[in-house]
Amino acid sequence: YSLGKLRILLELERDGRKKARLILQGFREPLEWDEGSVASSLAFASTLRMLLFTAGLRLDVISVNDVSVAFLQSDSYPEDQTPRYVSYEKYRKSVESIFQLLGPIYGQRAASREWYFTLSRWLTSDEMGFKQGSNEPCLFVNPIAGVKLVIYCDDFLVRGSGPESAKFHTALESRFDCRPGSRQVLTPENPIEFTGVRISMEKGVKTDKYFMDQSEAIARFLEAHDMCDVKCRVSPMPKAETLYSDSELLS
Repeated sequence: YSLGKLRILLELERDGRKKARLILQGFREPLEWDEGSVASSLAFASTLRMLLFTAGLRLDVISVNDVSVAFLQSDSYPEDQTPRYVSYEKYRKSVESIFQLLGPIYGQRAASREWYFTLSRWLTSDEMGFKQGSNEPCLFVNPIAGVKLVIYCDDFLVRGSGPESAKFHTALESRFDCRPGSRQVLTPENPIEFTGVRISMEKGVKTDKYFMDQSEAIARFLEAHDMCDVKCRVSPMPKAETLYSDSELLS
């Protein structure tokens, strides 16, 4: 059998948490494991705007949720499938351990695809009753419950009535492990975040206003890269002469 290679990846989360994650090195993964394209669908930015800004009932609420370690919660490999094995060395020149891979794991080329398939099958099952968009496969609509949702990998943006939205989140948290406190409902006092986008709202007399921006995420990025004092420019190449100042051809 061809072996995949495991390693420990150390990460620093945005909220300051430190994480050690066991991953498969995708660039060393046997090619025969791919079984076709490993691409996974991601929602368009326009889909997010459509769900947020579309006219709807004032009783509708916007909410988000986040599945924890989603790739590890994908459906297991079929028992009749050719077994897949991975190796792991705790440190250089240590004893090599061999494991059978029973399901997708982080770092694997097809991990995001398998998670997407797992989630799509569950949402469109008779139990959940969602219909998948034909031109936007990350948009799901439940015509009976009146709930619409957009998925972006393991993040969920949900729009529907309060009771039906709560019912969906409860079902999601029963089927998959979600991050504690990741279920958030948008209110004027409680902005929410979805894939780095801050969503807020204002209540009006007859209509409500919704807003989306990335100012906080951009501020964190500039601070992390020590760019807060860098001068802003309209263009990275402010003068045409600069473009032609060096005539040496690049290799």
